[in-house]
This record gives sequence, structure tokens and C-alpha cells, in this order.
Amino acid sequence: MVAPDERGAAIGDAPFNPRTGARQWTPDGAKRVVGQRVERPVTVDEKVQAVADLTLDDEVAAQVASDLFKGPEVTEHVTPADRMRVVTELTRDDTVAQQVTTDLLRRPTVARRVMRDDCPDYRLMA
Repeated sequence: MVAPDERGAAIGDAPFNPRTGARQWTPDGAKRVVGQRVERPVTVDEKVQAVADLTLDDEVAAQVASDLFKGPEVTEHVTPADRMRVVTELTRDDTVAQQVTTDLLRRPTVARRVMRDDCPDYRLMA
């Protein structure tokens, strides 16, 4: 954001416009300089803000979340901590938790590892 006493200098220093390849003022360029939301987001932060604005409606947010997690190409970019948070939130529903648990227990290596981690005396019981 440009301080009021620096506006004159900022006006003469037009931002680079990648679409035209020239230094020129555009409505979005001016909005970026003063810290306002742009019409055509370019940076990751601008795009994230645009998505956040569009998903203020819970119905839209639910559909977007559902669509985003359909493919592994998105989930591989999500941190393990955020994945755990999502799974924890989704499994608050008992029906979902039951199905997820059943599916996980059908993976023998996962089931063994969990039993060893959760119950150190499990080997003594077997």
C-alpha cells in the first residue's frame, strides 16, 4: 500500500503489465498498489482471496470442497496436518467414521501399525 505522501512517485512508477508487456496502469494494477481486491487475480494470494469470497455461501463451499478432493493431484499439495484436520472434521459423523474405519482396517499394514502404536501391550495379548 502506498502512503499518501508517496502517491506522486507511485503514479510515475507504473507497474509492469504481463498481458501487454509494457509498464502501464490498469484498474487491477492500481488496486494492487492501494491494497484493494482485483478483478482478475494473478498471484496465489489474490486467487485464494477470490475463492474465499466465492465460497462464503456454505452450499457453494461444500460443492467446491467436494470437487477439489476428488483427485490425488490436489491432495498431494495439502500438508499432512491439514489432511488430518479435514479427516478429523469429516469423521465427526458416526456413519462416515464407521465407513472410514472399516476401509482402513482392510489395509493390513495400516491396521497392524495402528494397533502397535495405540496399544504397546498388543503383542502380549496376541
